[in-house]
Amino acid sequence: MSVFQTIAKPSQLSKLVEEQIEEAIRQRKYQPGSKLPTELMLCSQFGVSRTAVREALRMLSARGLITITKGKGMYVRKISADTVTNPMHLYLQMTYDRSHVLDIVHARQIIEPPIAAMAAINHTDEDAFKRKYRMDRDQQEKTLDRFRDPIDPLKFLIVTAKLLTGFDAPILQVMYLDKPMKDHSLLQAICRTNRVYKNKTHGLIVDYYGVFDNIAKALEFDEEAVRHVITNIGALKEKLKEAMVMCLAHFPNVDRGTEGFEGLLLAQDCVNTNAKRDAFANNY
Repeated sequence: MSVFQTIAKPSQLSKLVEEQIEEAIRQRKYQPGSKLPTELMLCSQFGVSRTAVREALRMLSARGLITITKGKGMYVRKISADTVTNPMHLYLQMTYDRSHVLDIVHARQIIEPPIAAMAAINHTDEDAFKRKYRMDRDQQEKTLDRFRDPIDPLKFLIVTAKLLTGFDAPILQVMYLDKPMKDHSLLQAICRTNRVYKNKTHGLIVDYYGVFDNIAKALEFDEEAVRHVITNIGALKEKLKEAMVMCLAHFPNVDRGTEGFEGLLLAQDCVNTNAKRDAFANNY
């Protein structure tokens, strides 16, 4: 079932789209860090043009509610102190009034002392570590882009788990292990260094922990589980064929040879009612 309702009013479409997405975020239908539907899907759900959707997304991004990453999509932003303080700072700069400033100072004098006392009581070394090194999604992406850039001075990343198995950076040549790892996690981690890259002759794993002291035990897979996966490949292929037939049934008479945006529009026309969209969503 679609989260959003089709917009019927012809005026201020982008504002109405913006309000519905904001309300969905407020109601936690999209959690912080989760990905929003694509522009095309939003156009279909709202029944409006891409221009209206893009303007709404631009406003939500400017207000700090979402993050738009080119080539990856739109994500609900995790609310931080900057989300609140930056607009307030701009407001005070643009509409300076001494009384406003005094009101804020008085409010801070009431609120901040007990908060500071509680923070001091509950403070731990782990909290200090997280405050110093925690990154939001934007900061993480910028850091990874810097690491992939051969000209950038950033040459070393310290990670715990997130980038060990899914980080795509052909420039990576050396990995230092200082934690226990085994099975598929170990295989995926060490494969991070074997990507082909200009002037790169090999990947190097430096084992500080001793993971490879007993490589047989580290890679001790459950033979029965592996055999079950392998023997079911044929059945999975048949299920894929069935799933393809079910999927294509939602798009009758659409020429699959039509590519690009034109092909997407033809497919979109086949799910042009709430009932059809809900049926497709229930299957996929």
